[in-house]
Amino acid sequence: MLHQTAYVPSGARAVHQAALDAFATAQSAATERRLAAVEAIWKATLLGREAVSRHTLIYDILTREEIARAHVEPKSRQLIAGLSFDWLSKEFMPLYRDVDLQRPFVDEVLWSLHYGYRTLLGRTVAILSIALDQRTPFPFWLDDTLVREVLPSLLTTDELQEVNNMKAGSLVKTEAYIEQKIISAAKTAVSGRSHSEGPSKMPEASWRRP
Repeated sequence: MLHQTAYVPSGARAVHQAALDAFATAQSAATERRLAAVEAIWKATLLGREAVSRHTLIYDILTREEIARAHVEPKSRQLIAGLSFDWLSKEFMPLYRDVDLQRPFVDEVLWSLHYGYRTLLGRTVAILSIALDQRTPFPFWLDDTLVREVLPSLLTTDELQEVNNMKAGSLVKTEAYIEQKIISAAKTAVSGRSHSEGPSKMPEASWRRP
């Protein structure tokens, strides 16, 4: 008995190959887009921290008690001289204008870490600028209600406890912890793997004037 060999028309084979090629091209393009998005987020992360650090140095070199008296100490006030609330809209937020366009190309974990971090950075500057404007004592960043709402989504319980117990340098330590998490999430995003779990969605625009 003769076995009949299945016949695939050459046209069908060509269509099938074209579909495979198109899929491979799409996968490659998606990977490149994801890589570009991750790179943009990391660049914005570094630029944001650098921009803020010149104004928040007070939180890394002074203790909580020294910050409470800083508004009446000329040398301490010089650390944030010239800071205004307008700085956030004119200097800080434009750093993230392009990166916001990358949100569709990264997963929720990386974006939440990025957004939470920039919220934290912006808020630390906002509370100082508000105090300057109102001529009130400078608040300690960890005592701010909005900061305390954001931090549990960015740090573990042990990390929070460590930061809370530090006499000085608590902000830069927090930044280091969060940036390490962003790096880890970025590596996962680039690899195409999924996260088993991630931080909850960050509250929006917490740096705005209350």
